[in-house]
Amino acid sequence: MRGRRRLLVVIGLSAVVDQGTKALAVALLEDDTYRPILGSFFGLHLRQNPGMAWGLGAEAGEVGMGLVLPVIGIAVGALL
Repeated sequence: MRGRRRLLVVIGLSAVVDQGTKALAVALLEDDTYRPILGSFFGLHLRQNPGMAWGLGAEAGEVGMGLVLPVIGIAVGALL
């Protein structure tokens, strides 16, 4: 049980950090504008993705993906 609790804490913290960095990027960066951090070696560039990773599901729209993702999550949770 202890390992499972630790896993849930790591998952929860990962989700919070992920959403926090996304909110910060949207608040501080403008669309399609490059902001150099270490000269031309490293910088930040905000890009909006309408779908999931690599644009998957972009054509299904928000409602379609809003229905599909919970079903997938429930199925995966049931398998665990």
